[in-house]
Amino acid sequence: MRIESDGTCVAVASAAGAPGNPAWYYNLIAHPDVRLQDGAEVRFLRAREVFGQEKTEAWKLAESRWPHFPEYRAKAGREIPILLLEPALYVSSLVSVPRSARALWTCRRTVSGGRR
Repeated sequence: MRIESDGTCVAVASAAGAPGNPAWYYNLIAHPDVRLQDGAEVRFLRAREVFGQEKTEAWKLAESRWPHFPEYRAKAGREIPILLLEPALYVSSLVSVPRSARALWTCRRTVSGGRR
């Protein structure tokens, strides 16, 4: 699912309301440089966790795109982290990060009637 606003992606570590954070959350915290590929388009982003008012605003956006997030929040029994994946000002740090440690996100655009 894509949650994006003005070139920034919102990553909600809900794990569908599971009691623990998903593994990708820890990977993004440890390795915040992201290569995002959507079809042939490739972008380089940097992930950062948000808190306070910024997180409140991110929740509003996320819940407007996926109506099950409030249900996941109630079920999780934990504070669900949210990360913003923002356009990277430079990508030189990706060169020094081993390929196995890079976070690769593939977003698929949702089209009416399903995903492509």
